[in-house]
Amino acid sequence: MKYSRQKELILNSLKERRDHPTADMLYFDLKAGTPDIGIATVYRNLSKLSEEGKILRLHFAGEADRFDGNTAPHSHLVCSVCKNIYDIFPMSAETEALNDIANRLSQEIGAEHLGTEFNIRGVCCSCKRASGSLGGEVL
Repeated sequence: MKYSRQKELILNSLKERRDHPTADMLYFDLKAGTPDIGIATVYRNLSKLSEEGKILRLHFAGEADRFDGNTAPHSHLVCSVCKNIYDIFPMSAETEALNDIANRLSQEIGAEHLGTEFNIRGVCCSCKRASGSLGGEVL
């Protein structure tokens, strides 16, 4: 694989972040320190990095893809209010239980389970605190 300073810059930036940015968010942040970087370069390198398994591409229906520099097995909570994404690290017994459920559900339809991605939709603690409660007001 050919070395690319910009690809390395994108990878390092993602590894330092915890906010799971979109390609556009990452581009605008990188552009401040690297004015010669182009949006197409960011998109192209994010695709390459995710294909290589160096980053995670997160798909959420109706929203732009988000990117995660942490490739260790983990799950995510997506806040329905602020749209922030938070890492969740289930204990190994919980991960095992989720995989067992996914295996069983796959077998029910004759499919082969290859992996489990677990995402939770909810309201983060900041939005919950700001609203005073969950009583249907924030969703």
